[in-house]
Amino acid sequence: MAEREYERDEAGKFAETGTGSAEAKDLKRGKQAVTKAMGERLRGKQIVQLHRLREAKLKKIEDVPGELPPGKTKEEHEKIAKEVIEKHKKGFDAEIDALKKLAPEGAEVKGRVKDLTSALGKLKLKGGSYSDASKLGDVTGMRVVTDSVADAQKMVDDVRREYGDRVVEFDDKFNKPQGDYRSFHLTVLTKAGLKAELQIRTKNQNEHADWAHNVYKPLNEAQAALRNDPAVKEYSKKMADYFWEKDNGRDPGPKPVASEEIELVYGVPGRPRGGKRKVGNVTLPAF
Repeated sequence: MAEREYERDEAGKFAETGTGSAEAKDLKRGKQAVTKAMGERLRGKQIVQLHRLREAKLKKIEDVPGELPPGKTKEEHEKIAKEVIEKHKKGFDAEIDALKKLAPEGAEVKGRVKDLTSALGKLKLKGGSYSDASKLGDVTGMRVVTDSVADAQKMVDDVRREYGDRVVEFDDKFNKPQGDYRSFHLTVLTKAGLKAELQIRTKNQNEHADWAHNVYKPLNEAQAALRNDPAVKEYSKKMADYFWEKDNGRDPGPKPVASEEIELVYGVPGRPRGGKRKVGNVTLPAF
């Protein structure tokens, strides 16, 4: 949503709720504070549009940039994707239940099956890496979030023992991190023979990964403009080190503090994006 559209929407909302001009003035002051905090390079851009693809589901596949893989019409791609999604939905609950039985006490087990827009969107975003939705390896995505490193490693061992030959890929990004990202990644075959992605990581690493997602995969102009900023990379590294120290039972010291600019664009680990934010003495509305 463009900045002017946001102002119009908010002005309309305030008029409807009858909160009057004081609210509109607060909004104006808040937006001025945001603009100042973010600097000249972000003036006039989408400043705090924090909708993510996985949160604010795009309603039309046309909204996703890129082209569907060649060789099939859009209708054919949709038909294949719908059939694949339905197959994954049938066995999804059983797969989650099986993981819950393996998971250590206190672990969180969750997952999802991609919807049509997400499945086709990945085909477009990956630029021909997959011929159609039947080749995607993460239509079913599952995650186990544990209290400790030991529990995460034990969960990996238990999954590999229980699934046996159905573990077709294993990527140790936990001990050999990808940048600041630490997680065990497995591709497994469900009982129906379908590929599913399984991520296993600690609560600390999950908190950092959720925050860092839009640093590495920006979905608005503000995030894209800042993704290579040294201050963003430095803050991400400090947070990664902080959580790694906590995972290893060491005192990490004070939690790193994000700059106002970083917090406005990305939020901070452990605090949901899109909620109310305070800039100076002004509280911005939720987005």
